[in-house]
Amino acid sequence: TLLPDDIAIMFPDDSKDMYKIFELLEREIKEKLDWEVNKSYETKEKLDKKIFFSNKNNVKGLEFSFVICITIGLDRSLSFRNTLYMMLTRSFLKTYMLLVEDYNKEVLPDIEQALGEILTKGQMTLKEPTDDEKKKIEENIIKYNSKNSTNAVERICDEMDIPTLYRDKIANKIISEIKKRLTEEELRTAVKSCYELLKISQ
Repeated sequence: TLLPDDIAIMFPDDSKDMYKIFELLEREIKEKLDWEVNKSYETKEKLDKKIFFSNKNNVKGLEFSFVICITIGLDRSLSFRNTLYMMLTRSFLKTYMLLVEDYNKEVLPDIEQALGEILTKGQMTLKEPTDDEKKKIEENIIKYNSKNSTNAVERICDEMDIPTLYRDKIANKIISEIKKRLTEEELRTAVKSCYELLKISQ
């Protein structure tokens, strides 16, 4: 009963090599399965009767029976880890993760050990970070969220054709005054409100 749109193939990496692999996979799937492919990074939507191909920008909020996540090398950055987590949790039946062994020799033994512990004991033993490490982790998260918020504000300003002279003020006001993580719609409303207030105050 498997249908093409039950499957998503995702890449957390955003590199030219990944798009070359997409092209190769598309040809192989068409030739061997006679299935069509939906390149979501071009169509920006989920389509019926087509295998879903995606980079990191088009998977939020979607679900599939099966997800195949392909990456060249695992990255410890917050951005990559958040992207990988989002992709690995898009399936409600099964997720497969493929990576290149040569690029991950340092981390694979740790991953295999942790997986073995989960399978045999139902748990994974972790070392609690020191207070200094916790502080650094918190600082990195704040920096990451701030950068993401700034990028999102800039994108929304582009969509709304907001003049450049207002943009830094809008971003600074939103990031400094709003502590919680906003949804896309909430952020859009906040940007619009800040812009209107700034125009009035000029």
